[in-house]
Amino acid sequence: MPRQSRLKSDIAIYHVMQRGINKQTIFYDDEDCFTYLQFLQECKEKSGFELYAYCLMGNHTHLLIKEVKEPLSLIFKRFGTKYAYWYNQKYQRCGHLFQDRFRSEPIKDDRQFIAVLRYIYQNPIKAGICERPEDYKWSSYRYLDNNYQLIDKNGITEIISIDELKSLTRVNTEEQFLDLKSIRMSDREADLWIKDRFTNGISSENLKLESGFQEACYKMLYELYEKGCSIRQLARLTGISREKIGRILKSNLKSKPAKRTVPLVAPVRSD
Repeated sequence: MPRQSRLKSDIAIYHVMQRGINKQTIFYDDEDCFTYLQFLQECKEKSGFELYAYCLMGNHTHLLIKEVKEPLSLIFKRFGTKYAYWYNQKYQRCGHLFQDRFRSEPIKDDRQFIAVLRYIYQNPIKAGICERPEDYKWSSYRYLDNNYQLIDKNGITEIISIDELKSLTRVNTEEQFLDLKSIRMSDREADLWIKDRFTNGISSENLKLESGFQEACYKMLYELYEKGCSIRQLARLTGISREKIGRILKSNLKSKPAKRTVPLVAPVRSD
């Protein structure tokens, strides 16, 4: 029976799971986990993908990954084969290690992106391994406050701040879910908000004008961010680079330490 075609993400981001065949344990000790991550880093350097989160469990893994130069199929063929070969040599076994190489779920929008991040970080808690996500050794949650070469943290902070993400992740009661839609503005809403205040809109060229106009633009960007617009969304609407918007917001946040109130997100389908 032919394989079913994988669903595609318009933003090229996927929640990927690798499971041991017949629920085979794929990580027996720290060396196994370390080697898996080492091979993942090597593959990342060659394939050019972006990795936003990982969690290594006993018989499966969760990854939040973005295709850049190569498709997932090629990435996991190369990476999975290398780890399986190493694993089989170490444990003197033969045959397939992973079930169907990998399974993937396409990410559609920012809301689902955040939901999957939270789901991945909470995996060890729901499995009864630990009580707090930071206590689990083989999850990228431990590196949210640090620079770690394997994780592309900028891709996360364009959508949600680290403090907001950590607050979301700490709430692990199944019944408590709020909706990110209550704080996320649509592109149309944000565009109308901008045009209501600036007839000619905001652009990189506008920001080169007199300081008074520039200050008003900066204030507008900050207000939209406070209302739930992501950095990526603001860049798309204004044409200003994400890096520049990040610097503008950082400057405003220093003078105005108020935080956005971020609700919980509804759970996503798990593999």
